[in-house]
Amino acid sequence: MVLSSYKITGAVFDIIHGATDELVLVSPRVSLTYWQKMATAIKAARDRGVHIDFFIRSESAGLGSKQQVEALGIVPYLIPNLRATFYYNATSGLLTSMNLLHTADGNSIESGCHLDSQSEIDGLRRFVKQHLLPPKTWQPPKTEISAEDRHIATAEFGQVLAAHLEAQLEKDSQVEALLNGSNLTIWTLRNSFTAAIECPGNHLVLHGIVSAKEADRFATQHQPHFTTVALHYEVQPGGQGNYDQVRGTLPQSLSASSFDALTLPEKKQLLALIAGFVRAVRSFKDA
Repeated sequence: MVLSSYKITGAVFDIIHGATDELVLVSPRVSLTYWQKMATAIKAARDRGVHIDFFIRSESAGLGSKQQVEALGIVPYLIPNLRATFYYNATSGLLTSMNLLHTADGNSIESGCHLDSQSEIDGLRRFVKQHLLPPKTWQPPKTEISAEDRHIATAEFGQVLAAHLEAQLEKDSQVEALLNGSNLTIWTLRNSFTAAIECPGNHLVLHGIVSAKEADRFATQHQPHFTTVALHYEVQPGGQGNYDQVRGTLPQSLSASSFDALTLPEKKQLLALIAGFVRAVRSFKDA
C-alpha cells in the first residue's frame, strides 16, 4: 500500500513500537538531536530487549550519523554507497525515501510503501543478508557500548555530571540544570560554578567565582593550575556587586545547544573538561 507523505513518519513509529524481537533500520543519514521523540522510541525498543540492526552510509559517518546512532546505545553498520532506505520488524515493513532526520518530520515530501505480508518481510531480510550484512569472512563490529557509556548517553547530563564530580572531586556535589538544559549551576569544592552552551556557535563556557585579590593575581599566577589547553582562560570582572569570575571557553563548536542532546563523545569530553576546570579553580584559589 502506497502511503501519503504525512503518514510516513507514523508508519516508522508503528514499526519501532511494534517490534518485539527484531528491528532493522536502514537509513543512510541520521540526525535525531532535535527529534527526541524518535530517539526515545528507538531507545525504548532497545531497552525492552529488541535486537536492532542499524545500517547507515559510511560516507555520512563523518557528518555525525555514526555518533547519533551510538548515542542511542547502538553500534551501527557502516555501508559504502548506501542509498536504500527501509525499516521493518517481524511483521511489518516500510520502503520509503525518508531518512531518520529531524528535518524529515513534517518538512519534507516523502514517499513510502507499506509491507505487511510475510513474503515481503522475508524479501527485505534476504536483501539485508545479501547486500548489507558483512560476509562471513568479515566479522561484525565487536565493540559494544558499555553500561557506563550507555548511561552517559541516555541519562540527563546534569545527573551524570553530579555523579562524576562526586566520584572525582567531592561527595555531595550538586548540579542544577536551567534554560532547557543549556545552562548548569554547579556547587562543589566550596565554590560555585556555571557551565553553559552559548549561542551562536554552541560553545562551552565555564565560570568559577574568585575574589578580587585572586582576580588581580590571575594573569601572573594561573598557569601552574590551568593546564588544559583545550580551554581559553581569562578573568571576567564582576562589577555592580557581582563576583569576579574565571572564564574558560572551548573554541570548538558543539553539535547542539543543550547538554542532553550532545553526542556521547562530546558528553565524555565535557565531563573531563568541567571536572578539570573546577579542580583548577580550586587549586588556584588555595595557592
